Amino acid sequence: MNKERAKELISQYLDGELVGEDIELLNMWVKADETNARLFALRTFAHRHMYDRIQQKELADIQSANESAADWGFLDDSGVLDFEELMEMAGGSGDVSPVNITDQLLKKERDLARAKREGRRLHYEGVEKQLVRKGSIVIPRSLFYGGIAALLALFVLVGFSFEEEDTFREEAMAVKEVATPIAKLTDMEDLEWVLGAVAGKTELGTGLKVGYVEILSGKATLTFASGARVAVEGPSNFDLTAEGHMNFRRGRLAAYVPEEAKGFTVTTPRMQVVDLGTEFGMSVEAGGWGEVHVFTGVVTAAGIDASGKMGDVSYAYASEALGRRAGLVGYGLEKVAIDSTPFSGLMDHLGLLYRDLMVNGDFEGQDGAEVRGTRFGDVDNLKIAGWEDASAATVLNYDEAAKHDYPDPKTDEMAIDRGKNFYAGMRPGVIKQVIDISKLSEWIDLGKVSFEFNGWLGGFSNNSEHAIVRVLFMDSEGRKIGVGHLPIVGAEDRRNRSGFVYSETDGEIPRGTVSIVVEIETSGGGDNILSGSTYVYDAYVDNLKLKLNMVERGVR
Repeated sequence: MNKERAKELISQYLDGELVGEDIELLNMWVKADETNARLFALRTFAHRHMYDRIQQKELADIQSANESAADWGFLDDSGVLDFEELMEMAGGSGDVSPVNITDQLLKKERDLARAKREGRRLHYEGVEKQLVRKGSIVIPRSLFYGGIAALLALFVLVGFSFEEEDTFREEAMAVKEVATPIAKLTDMEDLEWVLGAVAGKTELGTGLKVGYVEILSGKATLTFASGARVAVEGPSNFDLTAEGHMNFRRGRLAAYVPEEAKGFTVTTPRMQVVDLGTEFGMSVEAGGWGEVHVFTGVVTAAGIDASGKMGDVSYAYASEALGRRAGLVGYGLEKVAIDSTPFSGLMDHLGLLYRDLMVNGDFEGQDGAEVRGTRFGDVDNLKIAGWEDASAATVLNYDEAAKHDYPDPKTDEMAIDRGKNFYAGMRPGVIKQVIDISKLSEWIDLGKVSFEFNGWLGGFSNNSEHAIVRVLFMDSEGRKIGVGHLPIVGAEDRRNRSGFVYSETDGEIPRGTVSIVVEIETSGGGDNILSGSTYVYDAYVDNLKLKLNMVERGVR
């Protein structure tokens, strides 16, 4: 896009007439190059301050772009403002001259590093936020003009009075700061961040006022006065705009919002989410596209189109997720699969939700045992990976075992999504594994965590051997306080045929639970014992899965 076309789009933007594809075109141009970002900043900066007479913030230097700004029609070759062009922008004309106020200006110069950081931010973030707010154009105060002479002229031109300076409140990235912090840093990990335009203190208890925040790396947990906790990992950036509100441009966050903080709002360039007393995660990518994943409770969500208009409100409940992705027309939101894993680094307990917690529950953690027949000595006893195993149980390969009269994938019923292997009990005994869920204790003790447990259980022909599969819920003293069983699959359930049958159970995790023990017991086959049979116990298990979910009581 050439300069004249860019000037035309900027003028339309300043007049509030930029719509449709032209919004995206201008935004792409600004983000394409830092020079473009600075030139856009310069023009909108001058427009804002001429129009509003610097009512809301201090005037700071804007570092000149590498390209001569004279090409844009409001600076001459020496870097001084072209007054006629500025008068035309202001809708009037006049004869003004700079006065010697250099000493005062020098007192207000900002740290150059601060300016460069803000310039880079505008370059990467573009103008989407400003475009959303038609008629309220705010440019970062730490972009610098390329010379004191230009500043002198502009101060005189807009009628700036240094006596008025003490009445101004600073703005940080389009938001007026307030005197008292609205949130505090309550946890951190390898944190490097920026508050406003300067490096932030990495001290627990640091107060955050309304303003711009950038997490360069690491993790920060912010606790608001209302009790809402928000964990954010870098790289990300956002504005704290008020108590209970964030403008989140890019990155990933997880939020816990108690009942008393209902209404906590996160606005992204493409979506707005209002919390109704929940726990949720959000991810926002380049361009503002992103998703919200609800772990407990309910949120409302509405899409935002390129012009800043908001669509209809949708509800997302616990274990549901909504996305606003590139290619969606208008305000559209779409359902996506709930996934807590990307947010587990922000709040540890999230890694325990909405995913399979079993270790080697599909028995694919090793190669199957060598099989030479159906008698006990014909099958090697393997120690099963991921399980406490002091039993005779082993792992068999479906295809190899089928050659010796074990269940055959070609003819017998079994899981479609099975792998290569399955569990075979061989002789009476128990294997188990322990899963630590203590990080969920706060929610378990409120009765807000449920479980889903399922798998495929099987046996051979009409034989009575079977697997007993259960979950034991243990408290902090190691005592069993609850139990859940998969329904036993016997010969009749298999219609007296070899193979597997799907079995499942679910329920609420008992309050006080800190760990779950999963056990597989090989049982049955009493006739074999009495007769001294040397045949194996045909108790089979495959695809065991244990998933924990947040639950909400009440009606949607």
